[in-house]
Amino acid sequence: MTGQTRPALWRVPPETRQALDSAELLDELSAAIEAGWASAAGRGDSAQAVRAAGRVLAVLRARMVPEAAPRARQSPALLRVAEERLRQIERKRYDAVHDDQRTSGQLWEMAVWWADPESSWMDWPVVDGYPEHGDRVDDLVRAAALLCAEADRMMRLRAQGLA
Repeated sequence: MTGQTRPALWRVPPETRQALDSAELLDELSAAIEAGWASAAGRGDSAQAVRAAGRVLAVLRARMVPEAAPRARQSPALLRVAEERLRQIERKRYDAVHDDQRTSGQLWEMAVWWADPESSWMDWPVVDGYPEHGDRVDDLVRAAALLCAEADRMMRLRAQGLA
């Protein structure tokens, strides 16, 4: 994957997304993987097939944009924000574990920095490198993706009863 390639997002009908979230599809996919391994190598491993199927489904789930929101096509920026958040997670490894370590407001402060074209290096809230403003739309997309990361972090805290 090149540095310029954006992660693919697929629009799917709601029932496809529901199927991906069901245990039934996990069972079906793991059986197919196990059968494929058995025919290719002359053996099958159920536990390994279930783990492989789980990883495949996790990748698919991360790429699904439910078609239940057809108005998303009216906002190309919304899709750009989703693509940027996936880039942050997949390429930069800024996942939930990384984000949950940012407990002093750094995520939203970085979002504010990207959103404000007048901010300077002196305003950058973290120590690990200093970015430069670029294209205005790209900066706003980065800001929105960082706000999504902060919202995700807060929702995880709420789910644990900590916020």
